[in-house]
Amino acid sequence: LVEGMGRGPQTLPALQELHVTSCDGLGTRGATGLSALLCGGKVPALRELWVECKELGREGMEAVSTALSSPHSASLRHLDLRIQLENPSSEEGVAEVSALSEGLGGGSLCSLGRLDLWGNMGVQGSRSVCEALGAGGFASLRSLSFAGVTFSGGTEEVGWALAQSLARVIDAEHLPCLGSLEFHSVPIKNKGVKEMVEAWLHRSPPPIENLKLVRVGLGEDGLEALISVLDSGRLSSLVSLALEINDDVSASVSGIRGSVQQSLYDFLDHSAVEFFSNSL
Repeated sequence: LVEGMGRGPQTLPALQELHVTSCDGLGTRGATGLSALLCGGKVPALRELWVECKELGREGMEAVSTALSSPHSASLRHLDLRIQLENPSSEEGVAEVSALSEGLGGGSLCSLGRLDLWGNMGVQGSRSVCEALGAGGFASLRSLSFAGVTFSGGTEEVGWALAQSLARVIDAEHLPCLGSLEFHSVPIKNKGVKEMVEAWLHRSPPPIENLKLVRVGLGEDGLEALISVLDSGRLSSLVSLALEINDDVSASVSGIRGSVQQSLYDFLDHSAVEFFSNSL
Protein backbone atom coordinates (compact mmCIF):
# COMPACT_ATOMS: atom_id res chain seq x y z
CA LEU A 1 0.00 0.00 0.00
CA VAL A 2 2.69 2.51 1.01
CA GLU A 3 4.72 1.59 -2.05
CA GLY A 4 1.71 2.30 -4.27
CA MET A 5 1.00 5.59 -2.50
CA GLY A 6 4.57 6.66 -3.14
CA ARG A 7 4.54 5.67 -6.81
CA GLY A 8 1.25 7.33 -7.63
CA PRO A 9 1.09 10.88 -8.97
CA GLN A 10 -1.62 12.02 -6.57
CA THR A 11 -1.12 13.92 -3.35
CA LEU A 12 -3.00 13.35 -0.10
CA PRO A 13 -3.36 16.92 1.16
CA ALA A 14 -5.62 16.06 4.12
CA LEU A 15 -3.75 12.99 5.46
CA GLN A 16 -2.56 13.72 9.00
CA GLU A 17 -1.76 10.25 10.39
CA LEU A 18 0.03 7.30 8.82
CA HIS A 19 0.54 4.09 10.80
CA VAL A 20 2.60 1.33 9.16
CA THR A 21 2.81 -1.21 11.97
CA SER A 22 1.75 -4.55 10.48
CA CYS A 23 3.30 -7.85 11.60
CA ASP A 24 5.44 -7.89 8.47
CA GLY A 25 6.63 -4.34 9.02
CA LEU A 26 7.32 -1.80 6.32
CA GLY A 27 9.69 -3.81 4.16
CA THR A 28 12.23 -2.41 1.72
CA ARG A 29 9.67 -1.62 -0.96
CA GLY A 30 7.42 0.08 1.56
CA ALA A 31 10.35 2.12 2.85
CA THR A 32 11.08 3.28 -0.69
CA GLY A 33 7.43 4.26 -1.05
CA LEU A 34 7.49 6.16 2.24
CA SER A 35 10.55 8.05 1.07
CA ALA A 36 8.78 8.98 -2.18
CA LEU A 37 5.72 10.11 -0.24
CA LEU A 38 7.59 12.46 2.07
CA CYS A 39 10.33 13.63 -0.26
CA GLY A 40 7.76 14.33 -2.98
CA GLY A 41 5.65 16.48 -0.69
CA LYS A 42 2.63 14.22 -1.24
CA VAL A 43 1.46 14.34 2.39
CA PRO A 44 1.91 18.02 3.30
CA ALA A 45 -0.40 17.84 6.34
CA LEU A 46 1.15 14.71 7.88
CA ARG A 47 1.46 15.16 11.64
CA GLU A 48 1.83 11.62 13.02
CA LEU A 49 3.95 8.80 11.60
CA TRP A 50 4.31 5.28 13.03
CA VAL A 51 6.74 2.96 11.29
CA GLU A 52 7.60 -0.69 11.96
CA CYS A 53 11.26 -0.88 10.87
CA LYS A 54 11.39 -4.63 10.36
CA GLU A 55 13.37 -6.58 7.74
CA LEU A 56 14.38 -3.37 6.00
CA GLY A 57 18.06 -4.07 5.48
CA ARG A 58 20.47 -1.23 4.88
CA GLU A 59 18.70 -0.12 1.70
CA GLY A 60 15.32 0.10 3.39
CA MET A 61 16.66 1.91 6.45
CA GLU A 62 18.46 4.40 4.22
CA ALA A 63 15.13 5.05 2.48
CA VAL A 64 13.46 5.73 5.85
CA SER A 65 16.38 8.00 6.74
CA THR A 66 15.96 9.92 3.49
CA ALA A 67 12.26 10.33 4.25
CA LEU A 68 12.97 11.72 7.75
CA SER A 69 15.62 14.12 6.49
CA SER A 70 13.33 15.52 3.80
CA PRO A 71 12.32 19.17 4.36
CA HIS A 72 8.70 18.00 4.10
CA SER A 73 9.18 16.05 7.36
CA ALA A 74 9.05 19.37 9.17
CA SER A 75 5.26 18.89 9.30
CA LEU A 76 5.62 15.92 11.69
CA ARG A 77 4.67 16.39 15.33
CA HIS A 78 4.77 12.75 16.52
CA LEU A 79 7.16 10.05 15.31
CA ASP A 80 6.98 6.44 16.52
CA LEU A 81 9.75 4.13 15.29
CA ARG A 82 9.66 0.41 16.13
CA ILE A 83 13.06 -1.02 15.34
CA GLN A 84 13.42 -4.77 14.89
CA LEU A 85 16.90 -5.91 13.89
CA GLU A 86 17.95 -9.52 13.46
CA ASN A 87 21.34 -8.82 15.04
CA PRO A 88 21.82 -5.24 16.34
CA SER A 89 25.53 -5.80 17.08
CA SER A 90 26.39 -7.09 13.61
CA GLU A 91 28.00 -4.87 10.99
CA GLU A 92 24.71 -4.78 9.09
CA GLY A 93 22.69 -3.94 12.20
CA VAL A 94 25.05 -1.12 13.17
CA ALA A 95 24.90 0.26 9.62
CA GLU A 96 21.09 0.20 9.64
CA VAL A 97 20.73 2.18 12.87
CA SER A 98 23.50 4.54 11.79
CA ALA A 99 21.56 5.28 8.61
CA LEU A 100 18.39 5.88 10.61
CA SER A 101 20.26 8.19 12.98
CA GLU A 102 21.42 10.33 10.08
CA GLY A 103 17.79 10.94 9.18
CA LEU A 104 16.85 11.71 12.79
CA GLY A 105 19.71 14.17 13.18
CA GLY A 106 19.34 15.80 9.78
CA GLY A 107 17.51 18.83 11.13
CA SER A 108 14.21 18.37 9.30
CA LEU A 109 12.32 17.16 12.40
CA CYS A 110 12.54 20.64 13.87
CA SER A 111 8.85 20.79 14.77
CA LEU A 112 8.65 17.31 16.31
CA GLY A 113 6.99 17.32 19.71
CA ARG A 114 7.01 13.61 20.54
CA LEU A 115 9.48 10.85 19.72
CA ASP A 116 8.91 7.21 20.71
CA LEU A 117 11.65 4.66 20.01
CA TRP A 118 11.02 0.94 20.45
CA GLY A 119 13.34 -2.03 20.24
CA ASN A 120 16.94 -3.10 20.70
CA MET A 121 19.18 -0.75 18.73
CA GLY A 122 22.42 -2.32 19.97
CA VAL A 123 25.28 -0.55 21.73
CA GLN A 124 26.59 1.40 18.74
CA GLY A 125 23.09 2.09 17.50
CA SER A 126 22.04 3.54 20.86
CA ARG A 127 25.02 5.85 20.78
CA SER A 128 24.34 7.03 17.24
CA VAL A 129 20.67 7.73 18.02
CA CYS A 130 21.68 9.81 21.04
CA GLU A 131 24.19 11.71 18.94
CA ALA A 132 21.32 12.53 16.58
CA LEU A 133 19.26 13.81 19.52
CA GLY A 134 22.15 16.08 20.46
CA ALA A 135 22.66 17.44 16.95
CA GLY A 136 20.55 20.50 17.66
CA GLY A 137 17.41 19.76 15.66
CA PHE A 138 15.04 18.90 18.50
CA ALA A 139 14.39 22.24 20.15
CA SER A 140 10.62 21.61 20.04
CA LEU A 141 10.71 18.06 21.45
CA ARG A 142 8.44 17.76 24.49
CA SER A 143 8.18 14.00 24.96
CA LEU A 144 10.82 11.28 24.56
CA SER A 145 10.34 7.60 25.32
CA PHE A 146 12.32 4.39 24.91
CA ALA A 147 10.73 0.96 25.15
CA GLY A 148 10.95 -2.69 24.30
CA VAL A 149 14.53 -3.73 25.01
CA THR A 150 13.98 -7.10 26.69
CA PHE A 151 16.05 -8.23 29.68
CA SER A 152 17.99 -10.90 27.83
CA GLY A 153 21.64 -11.67 27.17
CA GLY A 154 23.65 -8.64 26.12
CA THR A 155 20.89 -6.07 26.56
CA GLU A 156 22.35 -4.70 29.81
CA GLU A 157 25.23 -3.32 27.75
CA VAL A 158 22.68 -1.71 25.44
CA GLY A 159 20.85 -0.14 28.37
CA TRP A 160 24.09 1.23 29.80
CA ALA A 161 25.19 2.61 26.41
CA LEU A 162 21.81 4.31 25.98
CA ALA A 163 21.83 5.90 29.44
CA GLN A 164 25.46 6.98 29.18
CA SER A 165 24.91 8.56 25.76
CA LEU A 166 21.62 10.18 26.74
CA ALA A 167 23.25 11.76 29.78
CA ARG A 168 25.33 13.85 27.38
CA VAL A 169 22.33 15.33 25.58
CA ILE A 170 19.36 15.36 27.96
CA ASP A 171 19.89 18.90 29.16
CA ALA A 172 18.39 22.33 28.64
CA GLU A 173 20.87 23.16 25.89
CA HIS A 174 20.04 20.25 23.57
CA LEU A 175 16.40 19.56 24.52
CA PRO A 176 15.12 22.84 25.97
CA CYS A 177 11.42 21.93 25.84
CA LEU A 178 11.56 18.30 27.02
CA GLY A 179 8.82 17.82 29.58
CA SER A 180 8.36 14.03 29.55
CA LEU A 181 11.02 11.30 29.69
CA GLU A 182 9.98 7.65 29.85
CA PHE A 183 11.72 4.27 29.88
CA HIS A 184 9.75 1.02 29.61
CA SER A 185 11.55 -2.33 29.63
CA VAL A 186 14.97 -0.79 28.98
CA PRO A 187 17.71 -2.14 31.30
CA ILE A 188 19.47 1.10 32.15
CA LYS A 189 19.81 -0.25 35.72
CA ASN A 190 21.05 1.73 38.71
CA LYS A 191 24.24 2.92 37.05
CA GLY A 192 22.29 4.29 34.11
CA VAL A 193 19.98 6.24 36.38
CA LYS A 194 22.96 7.51 38.34
CA GLU A 195 24.69 8.59 35.12
CA MET A 196 21.73 10.76 34.10
CA VAL A 197 21.31 12.15 37.60
CA GLU A 198 25.00 13.07 37.70
CA ALA A 199 24.58 14.97 34.45
CA TRP A 200 21.56 16.86 35.82
CA LEU A 201 23.52 17.80 38.93
CA HIS A 202 26.26 19.42 36.83
CA ARG A 203 24.31 20.80 33.85
CA SER A 204 20.93 22.45 33.60
CA PRO A 205 18.34 19.70 33.02
CA PRO A 206 15.41 20.21 30.67
CA PRO A 207 12.09 21.23 32.27
CA ILE A 208 11.01 17.62 32.92
CA GLU A 209 7.50 17.40 34.37
CA ASN A 210 6.94 13.66 33.92
CA LEU A 211 9.59 11.00 34.60
CA LYS A 212 8.75 7.32 34.23
CA LEU A 213 11.16 4.45 34.94
CA VAL A 214 9.30 1.15 34.54
CA ARG A 215 11.08 -2.21 34.23
CA VAL A 216 14.50 -0.61 34.02
CA GLY A 217 16.18 -2.62 36.82
CA LEU A 218 15.86 0.14 39.41
CA GLY A 219 17.24 -0.59 42.87
CA GLU A 220 18.32 1.22 46.03
CA ASP A 221 21.34 3.00 44.50
CA GLY A 222 19.23 4.36 41.67
CA LEU A 223 16.52 5.48 44.06
CA GLU A 224 19.04 7.27 46.25
CA ALA A 225 20.39 9.06 43.18
CA LEU A 226 16.88 10.20 42.24
CA ILE A 227 16.27 11.49 45.75
CA SER A 228 19.58 13.39 45.64
CA VAL A 229 18.66 15.23 42.45
CA LEU A 230 15.22 16.07 43.85
CA ASP A 231 16.88 17.33 47.01
CA SER A 232 19.13 19.56 44.92
CA GLY A 233 16.15 21.34 43.38
CA ARG A 234 17.47 20.72 39.87
CA LEU A 235 14.24 19.06 38.75
CA SER A 236 12.01 21.84 40.00
CA SER A 237 9.49 21.31 37.16
CA LEU A 238 8.81 17.66 38.06
CA VAL A 239 5.15 17.00 38.89
CA SER A 240 4.81 13.26 38.12
CA LEU A 241 7.13 10.35 38.93
CA ALA A 242 6.42 6.70 38.11
CA LEU A 243 8.83 3.99 39.28
CA GLU A 244 9.13 0.23 39.35
CA ILE A 245 11.52 -1.12 41.96
CA ASN A 246 13.38 -4.40 41.48
CA ASP A 247 11.89 -7.35 43.33
CA ASP A 248 15.27 -7.94 44.96
CA VAL A 249 15.90 -4.36 45.97
CA SER A 250 16.01 -5.42 49.61
CA ALA A 251 15.22 -8.27 51.93
CA SER A 252 12.42 -6.03 53.14
CA VAL A 253 10.94 -4.60 49.98
CA SER A 254 7.92 -3.12 51.71
CA GLY A 255 10.17 -1.31 54.16
CA ILE A 256 12.29 0.15 51.38
CA ARG A 257 9.17 1.19 49.54
CA GLY A 258 7.83 3.01 52.55
CA SER A 259 11.13 4.77 53.18
CA VAL A 260 11.47 5.81 49.55
CA GLN A 261 7.89 6.97 49.35
CA GLN A 262 8.35 9.18 52.39
CA SER A 263 11.54 10.67 50.94
CA LEU A 264 9.84 11.34 47.61
CA TYR A 265 6.81 12.84 49.31
CA ASP A 266 9.12 15.45 50.79
CA PHE A 267 9.46 16.83 47.26
CA LEU A 268 6.28 15.80 45.42
CA ASP A 269 2.59 15.56 46.20
CA HIS A 270 1.44 12.07 47.20
CA SER A 271 -0.71 11.82 44.08
CA ALA A 272 2.31 12.54 41.87
CA VAL A 273 4.29 9.44 42.90
CA GLU A 274 3.28 6.09 41.41
CA PHE A 275 4.91 2.71 41.97
CA PHE A 276 4.72 -0.23 39.57
CA SER A 277 5.71 -3.69 40.75
CA ASN A 278 3.95 -7.03 41.04
CA SER A 279 5.69 -7.63 44.35
CA LEU A 280 5.01 -4.31 46.03
